[in-house]
Amino acid sequence: METLLDQGLLWRTRDRRKARERPHWPTGFSRLDAILPDHGWPVGEMVELLVERLYQGEILLLMPLLGQVSQKQYIAWVNPPSIPYPVALRQWGVNLSRVLWIRTPDEESAWAVEQLAASGHLGSLLFWPGTLTYPHSRRLQLAASSGSCCVFILRTLRHRDASSGAALRLTLRPSSSDQATRPGLNIEIVKGRSSVHRHTYLQLDAYAPRS
Repeated sequence: METLLDQGLLWRTRDRRKARERPHWPTGFSRLDAILPDHGWPVGEMVELLVERLYQGEILLLMPLLGQVSQKQYIAWVNPPSIPYPVALRQWGVNLSRVLWIRTPDEESAWAVEQLAASGHLGSLLFWPGTLTYPHSRRLQLAASSGSCCVFILRTLRHRDASSGAALRLTLRPSSSDQATRPGLNIEIVKGRSSVHRHTYLQLDAYAPRS
């Protein structure tokens, strides 16, 4: 058997797992990394974050990533509900000189995001779509792969049952326990690369990146 292994004709189980590893960025939350299919935010994939109302903790969840990525690459915010707050971004280590804030008409936004994601010039892109059809979301997933970009779609929970081309979909709800002193998120994986990860739950303190 060792001869076959030396010749590359057999794989050990651990070798197969290693071969399946995909490029990723650590989320900054070790407990979240542990349950995600790629053990972090996947590079070259589209991730959809579904919330009850926008700005209920989803941005805090992404801040460690944005801080990491902006040290090396540009990040873009496309059609956010409000202007990103520079002081908060700087506190999380985000390099403001590499942050792009982009406004586009709704009817052109999906096309614009597709071009940005596929350009190869961005490390991460956050997109708040007005409307997003399945064909558009599928093209965005392909563009993310082509440009090796982490693309995040931020929408409300009413889109949960809609078809999506995203490789990973998470629902985020505010934690109901002790919100006044430890606001956090209840996270559920509703779509992953396999059914093994689907419907995995985690309660996370969004203000404690090392937890």
